[in-house]
Amino acid sequence: MGGAATVIATSRPELKDKIPCILLWVPGVNEGDFNGNSEEIFEEAGQKYKGKFWLEAREADFFRCLGDYTGKIHLVYGENDRFISKELRDRVLVIVKEKGQQAKILKGQDHSPWEYDLVQKVYKEELDILKSSFEE
Repeated sequence: MGGAATVIATSRPELKDKIPCILLWVPGVNEGDFNGNSEEIFEEAGQKYKGKFWLEAREADFFRCLGDYTGKIHLVYGENDRFISKELRDRVLVIVKEKGQQAKILKGQDHSPWEYDLVQKVYKEELDILKSSFEE
């Protein structure tokens, strides 16, 4: 949910072209697969939210916002994500790779949490990307 909100926020007029880098861990995307009530409370892995989050995210058009984003991206998904379909994940991967940005799939991992050693490698990569984003 945080990844989707981050991407959508980059298209807000007051933020557009002012965020040099986004680090996206398993951004949830929704292309019509949410059928819940806007006021209904849902829970995924201990996180509660109202259905209106996904309705608002759909309306904001995650894919358009991601396509419009001009900064650096570091995208990470788990190979066996139980919340994000492979089809939607692949659509995100295509956009990020077409932009020449970094994307990786963590073999054998779920949505979260991931194995400690893998996370440490992801942190290291992201610190390097952040550093380079602010040096330019």
